Amino acid sequence: MTITSVAVIGYFAADTRGEPIWRRVIAPVLATAGLGWILWLTIAQFDVLLDVDPTSPLRWAFPASFAVAAALGLAWAILLKAWRPDAYAAIGLGAHAAVNSNPFAPTTAQAARAEAVR
Repeated sequence: MTITSVAVIGYFAADTRGEPIWRRVIAPVLATAGLGWILWLTIAQFDVLLDVDPTSPLRWAFPASFAVAAALGLAWAILLKAWRPDAYAAIGLGAHAAVNSNPFAPTTAQAARAEAVR
């Protein structure tokens, strides 16, 4: 959520969309600061939250699993952009913008190349 708050600031820096300064700068900055503080407190005191010894590996393993999930998501996005640029471009356009119901089916360009080879 903290990173999303930072992204909101970046988004409105690129395009104000006619929004007042409260919505595009002040509120997102306050949200980022508040969420950053909560994130720091959560990680710093995760042993208390889990009720484990401060030296327990669980104190860092559980929060690290979120970083691993984020890294896997970024890797998948990079691969999807390389392998299926049409599907990647449709991300965020809604359910009705689905490029293909089968994610493993060849793209139009791939099908055309395969037909040309035949």
